[in-house]
Amino acid sequence: MKKIISVICIAAVMSISTSAWASGSNVTEIVQPTVVEDFEKIPHKEFQPQMLLDQSISAITAAPHYVANSTCEEGWFVDVATAKSTSYTSSEKKTQMQIDRIVAKGTFYKDGAFNDSQTDDQKKSSYAGVVSSMQLGPTADGETYGSHTFEHAGYQTWNTTTYAD
Repeated sequence: MKKIISVICIAAVMSISTSAWASGSNVTEIVQPTVVEDFEKIPHKEFQPQMLLDQSISAITAAPHYVANSTCEEGWFVDVATAKSTSYTSSEKKTQMQIDRIVAKGTFYKDGAFNDSQTDDQKKSSYAGVVSSMQLGPTADGETYGSHTFEHAGYQTWNTTTYAD
């Protein structure tokens, strides 16, 4: 009698859990962004992209590590402004890693007014960067906005903005 009751209880539990999974009411779908955007106004950022879920593991290389930065170094009469994008093999940043596309665009302002804009768009490279010199004078104020794009097959694309003054 105990065996019959045990078998009936096990069968009941299995049918309840099977019907719950079959209905899909408790299934959570994983949604992963393919493009990650970050617009916080700071001069230095780093990002480790995640492998896209629909990729074959055998076709993927090691995950890159992305670094984006902007500078605006003030001199007596000249400010030198930069926007740089660099891809590395790891967060240790010892070895650069070639990725499919890397972009650095610098937009430079003098006393709040547009001064210059330059773009370096590279394919199959680990670095893109631009430099601009601004004639400012001792009381002028310079600013740099860097727009950066990092693309590599099988990984999230990262679009970010950096800022320095």
